[in-house]
Amino acid sequence: MEESLSGTLAIDLGNTNTVVAFQDQKDINSILVEIPNITSSPGVIPSAVWFEEPSKITKIGISALKMRDNSNSDLFFHSNFKRLIGNSIEKINQKNILNPNECGEKFFQILWANIPHKYEIKRLVLTAPIDTYKGYREWLVNLCEEISVDEIALVDEPTAASLGINVPFGSKIFDIRYWRKYSRYEYSQNRGRRGEIWSNS
Repeated sequence: MEESLSGTLAIDLGNTNTVVAFQDQKDINSILVEIPNITSSPGVIPSAVWFEEPSKITKIGISALKMRDNSNSDLFFHSNFKRLIGNSIEKINQKNILNPNECGEKFFQILWANIPHKYEIKRLVLTAPIDTYKGYREWLVNLCEEISVDEIALVDEPTAASLGINVPFGSKIFDIRYWRKYSRYEYSQNRGRRGEIWSNS
């Protein structure tokens, strides 16, 4: 029987690839999550969605990429949508069936539903871009309403990258602010970039 792990799942939705990692609460090391027919390599998912109408067939990741040369791919194959989520300035591909927000929702919902059961997710960490932070954050808040997890954290992408290379708190590169879902508090030493935490506790 496979041992279950309990801890934090981190998802970094990218315009080309999405990275998924898990850290057990008893281990300082992270695990790259492998999902059959979705990841192209451990922890790496091509940020692509295949959505057919009227059948409603939906595929993401490597399965979606394998469909891109099929007929009607200009309608059913969606990629490069992440940079358009919450971004009202850039032009949207009018041929695609789904708009960028819908693409992101389909992608995230299928990804979440296919996380291996051995991972007991107590905390979910998501990243957000700086240039469309407000619109992207609103999209994520709505998306996370239906997710059953104790705590959800939102960190901007430069901050996440800084944490990844062990830049210490209090440095001039970033600051991080925390919010709880019902009780709000902040941690801030420098003005600049930000992160957020929502909690049901």
